[in-house]
Amino acid sequence: MGNGSYRAAAREDRPREGMTVLEIVKFRLEDDSREQDSVMTMVIWYIDGWEFGGLYNDECGCGCRMDALAPCSGMRHDCRAGVEVPCEYDPDDDSPARCYGDCDYHIVPREDKEGGK
Repeated sequence: MGNGSYRAAAREDRPREGMTVLEIVKFRLEDDSREQDSVMTMVIWYIDGWEFGGLYNDECGCGCRMDALAPCSGMRHDCRAGVEVPCEYDPDDDSPARCYGDCDYHIVPREDKEGGK
């Protein structure tokens, strides 16, 4: 399925914004008429269809782009879809997802990119 097909399918189904991996899988499995895809395919369907940039997890402080999902070899059930923003190192940040300035990007909730945080 090409990018256009994922986007069309996602907009027809109307899943919630910023779902976790577990929520994406449950959402996709609720429709018995669909072919059962792999978890990775379901996650890519959602990320691409809703124009997210990848996944992030505040608990473990990681994020990955859609073109290299789960480099940790263990996508967690609580990873969330987010958008990509450029890295802006903040030495006063003491959150679990603290950045030490050694990256080019972060994956964050869409509302953070649009001025929420």
